Amino acid sequence: MTFTSRAFYGELRSELAALMKANGFKTAKEGRLGWIRTTPIGHTKVWFQCDKWGWDRLWGSRFTVEFEFEPAPEGGSTLKARCERIGYLLEGFEDLDELRIKNNAVIARLPGHVEDALVSVALADGSQFTAAGYVIDTERAVYGRDVWLNYYSKEDANDWGLFFHVKLPHYIDLFENARRSEIGLARMQYNEALKKAQAASDAYAKRKVLEAFLSDHPAHLFRPEIQEWLCTVDEWIVQQRTPSTSLPASQ
Repeated sequence: MTFTSRAFYGELRSELAALMKANGFKTAKEGRLGWIRTTPIGHTKVWFQCDKWGWDRLWGSRFTVEFEFEPAPEGGSTLKARCERIGYLLEGFEDLDELRIKNNAVIARLPGHVEDALVSVALADGSQFTAAGYVIDTERAVYGRDVWLNYYSKEDANDWGLFFHVKLPHYIDLFENARRSEIGLARMQYNEALKKAQAASDAYAKRKVLEAFLSDHPAHLFRPEIQEWLCTVDEWIVQQRTPSTSLPASQ
C-alpha cells in the first residue's frame, strides 16, 4: 500500500507536535512539515522535507531535515540568515554516523533490497552508479554531506518520529548556537578561503589568497583541497585563461 508524503508528515507531526510546542515552536504554514520559534533576535525554523519523486513500491521514499534562521529586522541586528541541512550540521559529530547506522537498518528491510532489485551501472572510470534503489552505506560518516533518510511504511515513520523526539532538541541547540565540531570549524574556514578566492580580481590574486591560507594553516584538515585549487589556478595562469575565471561555489 502506497505511503504518501502527506501520510509520512502526519505520523511525524503526531509524534513531534507536543515536543515542539513545549520548546516554544508553532506550526509553520507551508506544504512541508515544519515549525517556527520566534525570539527577540529572530526566527528559527525546522523543516522535514520528503523527496519530490514520491514513494516507490520497491524503495519507498526519502526525507531530509533543514534548519533555518532569519534575523529580526528591527534593532539593527548584525546576525545573518542561515540555512543548513542535517548532514552538514552534524559534520564531525557522532550523531552523523548514528544517522547512517539507523538509516542502513531501514534500507536493509526495503523490499527492493530484500528482493535484490538494485540496479547499478558501471561508469567509464570503473566506478558504480546506482541507477535504481539504495545501497547500505558501509563507510563511517564523518564529513558533511546532503543526507537523505529512507522510509517505506507507517512503522518507519513512527520509528523516525521517536528518534527525532529524542534527538531534535539537541540538533536545534547545535544550529541556534552555531556549535561546530573540529571538522565543522575547519570546513567553515575552508569555505571562507574559497569565497575570498572567488572574489579576487584575477588568477594571480586568487593564488595569493590560497597561498596565504596554506601559510596560515600548515596542518589544516582541508589543506589538500586548497592545494588542489592552487594547482588549478596555476594551470589557468600557464594557459593564459581569462582573469575573470572563478572557482566553483564553496560547499
